[in-house]
This record gives sequence, structure tokens and C-alpha cells, in this order.
Amino acid sequence: DQDVQRAFCSDNEFVNEICWSVFNEDYVPPLIIGEIPQENGTIQSYIIDGVQRTTALMMFRHMNYKLTKTMEETVLKYQKKCRDKNGKLIRDEDGNIKMEMCEFNVVGKTFDDFPPELQQIFDRYQLELVVYENCNMEDISRLIRKFNKQGGMKVNQKALTWIPSFARKVKNVVKNNGFYKDCVPCSPAASKN
Repeated sequence: DQDVQRAFCSDNEFVNEICWSVFNEDYVPPLIIGEIPQENGTIQSYIIDGVQRTTALMMFRHMNYKLTKTMEETVLKYQKKCRDKNGKLIRDEDGNIKMEMCEFNVVGKTFDDFPPELQQIFDRYQLELVVYENCNMEDISRLIRKFNKQGGMKVNQKALTWIPSFARKVKNVVKNNGFYKDCVPCSPAASKN
């Protein structure tokens, strides 16, 4: 960690959803690394953006973190190879390995509780990497400030994500309705949120 990098401060919901994204091979934003050349010809790398993501993934993979029920979805669907009672692969009439669809409820499970097929998906997941080369400590600090200005969604902002079919209508009512503007005392910041 670079000296100015904040410590891990994300909640269980964040850890759960990052792990869920990896198991579903969904997009996870890239890690951003800054490289500082050293006098002996080596390079010192620092994480500029991604400490929360990498720490969350390491907690699950290596620190027995149990996924909690705060997840939006809790059952993973995956396929596995069919085997007979002796563990031998079952093949169809064309010699292809037969596959079966399975479901796995992730709540309360650590990495070691997952079936081998899902563990393999997790271990093979590739995080994208963006590298800033030839930095110094001031560059690294500036980049950390730059990439950590965002704020999480506020409660009201997140609420719209649960009503996607009506969100535009709700926004139009709030924006264009005189009653809301004239009778609901809101500061500009509260209105935006």
C-alpha cells in the first residue's frame, strides 16, 4: 500500500457483490497501478485504485469470509461434468462428456465450501490492469485523490434502481411538478439526491 491509500473500509454488501460478479464472470472495474522506478533498476508498484476490490476478494479467497444474505441474488447456477458412482466421467453416444446444470446457495459459505467448478471460476478470473508508468510519490498521491473522489449512491438514488420501469416517470414528476417544487422544502443538495 502507498502511504496515503485508505485502509479497507467497505461493508459486507460490497464484498458479497464483488464475489458475485467474479463467479458470474461479470465486469469488475480495472485496478489502477502506479509504478515508481527505483535506483537499482527495479520498479515499485502501488495500487492507486482497487484496494477495496482486491482486499474484498482476498478476504473471501484466503480469510474464510462467509458470504452473507445481504446479497441481491444468492443462488449460483453452474454446470459440471456428470460422473458415475465410481467418479468416472459419463459420456454420450458421440463420446462427449455429459454435463449437468447445478445450483449452489452461497449464503454462509466460504471459498472452501464452494464446489470445485465454482472455485475454478473464481481462481481463473482476470482483473484488468491499468498502469501509470514513471511516477513519483507525488504523482501516486495525486492519482489516489483523483480516483477516489466518487461517492456511493444515496438511499433515494438507489431506490430508483428498484423501479426501472417507472424511474423516468418519477424523475419527470419531481422535475416538472409544481407541487413538489413549491411545497416540499428541500435544499438543492437534497433535491439532487
